[in-house]
Amino acid sequence: MLILLMLSVATAEPQFTNLDKGQKAPFAGKLLNDEAIAEIIAKKHLSEAMCKAMIDKSVEVAEAKVTYGCDIAIAEHEMLIRNLKTENEYLKKKEKRSKWTVPVAVTVGVGGGFILGVGSLSYIILGM
Repeated sequence: MLILLMLSVATAEPQFTNLDKGQKAPFAGKLLNDEAIAEIIAKKHLSEAMCKAMIDKSVEVAEAKVTYGCDIAIAEHEMLIRNLKTENEYLKKKEKRSKWTVPVAVTVGVGGGFILGVGSLSYIILGM
C-alpha cells in the first residue's frame, strides 16, 4: 500500500498556482505563503553550502594526509641518499688509502724481514 502511494506521489506532476486571499485552491495539496517558500529555498541553499563545505574540508584533509605522507617519504629518501653518498665517499677514501698502504706494508715487511735475516746471518757468521 505504501509503495503504491509513493509511486503515485513520485509520478504525480507538480502543480503551482498563485492564489489571492479568499480564492479557492484549484487542486488538493498544501498551501504555502511566500515566507514558507523563502524558508524552504533558504534551507536548500544552506544545505547545499554545508555539503559543499563538508566536501571541501574532506578533500583538504585527504590532500593534507597525502602531502604529509609524501613529504615523509621524500625526507626519508633524501636522508638515505645522503647516508649512501657519505658511505660512498668514505669507501672511495678508504680505497685510495689501500692503494698505497698495501704496497708500502709489503715493502716494509719484506725489507724488514730481509734486514733481520741479513742481521741474523751476519751475527751467526761473525759471532761464531
